Amino acid sequence: MKKFLVLLTSISLATVVSTNVMACLPPPKDNGNDIIGDKLDLSLFAFDKISSKFHLQKNNVLVNNQVDLKSGITKGIQSIVSIYLPWDEVEVTVATNKSEITFKQVYVKMEAKDGAKSVKGSVMWGNLQATPPEYKDLRPNLEDWLPKGERTLKVDDQSKLEAAAFAALGGVALGENDLAGLGLSGSYDPGSNSYTVSADGLKSKFFRTSDLVFTVDIN
Repeated sequence: MKKFLVLLTSISLATVVSTNVMACLPPPKDNGNDIIGDKLDLSLFAFDKISSKFHLQKNNVLVNNQVDLKSGITKGIQSIVSIYLPWDEVEVTVATNKSEITFKQVYVKMEAKDGAKSVKGSVMWGNLQATPPEYKDLRPNLEDWLPKGERTLKVDDQSKLEAAAFAALGGVALGENDLAGLGLSGSYDPGSNSYTVSADGLKSKFFRTSDLVFTVDIN
């Protein structure tokens, strides 16, 4: 297990949870062995506490050109907290409401493993025991999904812009064949040399209603 050489006596999850919520990590003994002390309570990561900052992002979710929601969720949480979380001590369970890929109805449970030294407790996003089962909507806005450095479409013909945008968004890994399958539409503006992709949150199982503007390079 990784040892945490933490000098701070408390950790503030600023902007993630309320400022009066503090968590302590166990300091090391003088001989270098960890001791059992206060642990990071996973309940701090309840969905209602972090949902305004948490986003699924393409480069966290798509691993080897396949959807890995566990990766997207754990890396998404890691990116909004000021400490390193010992994910090897956490059992993460992810389930969706459908057999097909969807970000719209997702269940997540994070629970400290037996013998965990740095984390404790558990937290659920949703409730599979409820009738009907409860899920969380993890669909991101398009701008949160795609990094700024990947927002240029380079094509040799205007007719290829839609396919280029589809590829940039990871459409194949999401199991679809075109923008429409993702619940998206695209439009080219020759005046600004840009291509805008719009998501319809009523149709898309991947994205909330939002827009993303690509810079276009046609040559």
